[in-house]
Amino acid sequence: MHPNTRACLAYIASTLVNKNANIVVFDYSQSKRLVFTGSVNETSVNLYDHERCCYITGALSRIYDQSQKDYASLSIIGSQVSGYDFSGEHQFCGDVDGNSVTFLEYDTSHRFCYRCGS
Repeated sequence: MHPNTRACLAYIASTLVNKNANIVVFDYSQSKRLVFTGSVNETSVNLYDHERCCYITGALSRIYDQSQKDYASLSIIGSQVSGYDFSGEHQFCGDVDGNSVTFLEYDTSHRFCYRCGS
C-alpha cells in the first residue's frame, strides 16, 4: 500500500472515531505532514490528497485511491480498526487512541503510527 494511502486510512479512522474532521496527518514512517480535505462519514469517503493531487473515494468497504488505481477496505468498531490492502494483499488491524492512530500489518508485522490534528 502506498504510504499516503495508509495515512489517508488513518485520517478516516481518526475522523470517524473522534467524530471530528482533522486536516493534517503526521506520518511517522515518512517523517512528514500530509493534508487531506473533503468529507468522511460511516458510509462514504470523498477526500483529496494535496501532496499527490488525487482523490480517495468510495464506501469504507471499497475505498479507491485514484493515484494508485487500487482499493483498500476499512472497518471500525469502537476504536478498533481493521482493513485490507487489495494491491499488496495485506490485512491490517489497529486502533485509534485520541489523535494517535496505529496500524499493524498481520503478515509483515510492520507497525505504522500517525498523529492526526488540525
